[in-house]
Amino acid sequence: MDGQITAPAHHVNVGASAVLKSRIVARVLTLAGALEGSITASERVRILGRASLRGHVSSPSLLLIEGARFNGTADPNRTEAAMRVARYRQKQQA
Repeated sequence: MDGQITAPAHHVNVGASAVLKSRIVARVLTLAGALEGSITASERVRILGRASLRGHVSSPSLLLIEGARFNGTADPNRTEAAMRVARYRQKQQA
């Protein structure tokens, strides 16, 4: 899937068979599949074993389970601002 997932108040699960090129905004994200793109999560991001992420994470908590692959950058300090921007953009599209 290519595109954007915006669910700032929700927990988003990306299944083991999923392959995404996406920008995801969520309260919590659990990644079991493959993602190339960016994640903004107001609470936490969990990357499970065998999952892979190539891109940027903005979240106060990032958990990599043994076997997970992460190639990118992580910024725990700008999450609040990123969430405000995501909510604003979501309202503009509605």
